[in-house]
Amino acid sequence: MGTYQLHHAPYWGVLLFLAVSAVVIITAGGDDQRLVLLRERRFGHAAVNLVGAVAVAFVRVVNLSRGEPIASLVAAVAIAAVLHRMWVKAGRPRGIRDVTAEAEAGH
Repeated sequence: MGTYQLHHAPYWGVLLFLAVSAVVIITAGGDDQRLVLLRERRFGHAAVNLVGAVAVAFVRVVNLSRGEPIASLVAAVAIAAVLHRMWVKAGRPRGIRDVTAEAEAGH
């Protein structure tokens, strides 16, 4: 359980990520906007976002230090650009709850 192959993530790392993700989602009550509301001076939410940003940055640095996954980074940036363009085209909806409410209202 604690060992890993050179090209695969350790099982405990995947389980740890799953557990942390579950705790964050349960704490936010499944409301995506509660996790990102920084303008209301909710420093707990800012801390969660900061920890997430640091984790992502760490993974990117480790991946780039190996040299192989540069194509993966390029693909991730391209996908993010496409998703951002789709979000802007959709009128920058605030959250999934709002999108569902608007769809049910017939907008």
